Amino acid sequence: AAVARKSIAFYALLLFFFFITAIASFAQHIAPYARSIGYDVTFAGNVMGAFMGGMLVGALAFGFLSDKMGAQKTTFLAMFVGLVSVVLLIIMPENATVFTLAIGLFGFVSASIGTLGPLLTSSIFGTKEYSQIYATAALGLAVAGIVALPGYGFVYDLTGSYNAVLYAVIVMIIINIGLIIMAFKGKKKLEKAGSWN
Repeated sequence: AAVARKSIAFYALLLFFFFITAIASFAQHIAPYARSIGYDVTFAGNVMGAFMGGMLVGALAFGFLSDKMGAQKTTFLAMFVGLVSVVLLIIMPENATVFTLAIGLFGFVSASIGTLGPLLTSSIFGTKEYSQIYATAALGLAVAGIVALPGYGFVYDLTGSYNAVLYAVIVMIIINIGLIIMAFKGKKKLEKAGSWN
């Protein structure tokens, strides 16, 4: 754990945790977002069902996919699905079917917090002192929740729109792809140094 905390891989993973939690935190603003673009309360409530369905599928799928493809490729897939969902929300928000599909896909990605986090940690750092490494890196999860939730609301209050938030989510997804590439490069350095177990 002491070696891990000094590595680039660790800080890349910590930042990944921060950004994936910040991305998923937008879920709390889905209903207000739907209302802000003209959907009624009933639709805004129902679309959360699509989100929960996406989360259920994601929670089941990520473990299976990680076994088949590995944690890194599974994370890339999750980030790609996230990009698709947010792009759909930006370009076709007025289409109720597309909006519902996009929210379902967003739920799929949001499920990655609980599944990909532990899988990435063990894949990058191994199992030795895993709990200590994961507990420290998971600070990114807690901090993001504190910052992102009110932050999104503040942006909406300031601009009267969630568009800036959605573009920020896209940027965070792209950053996360880079962070995972960096983390696995860092893993190779740990392996060469004999510090991976």
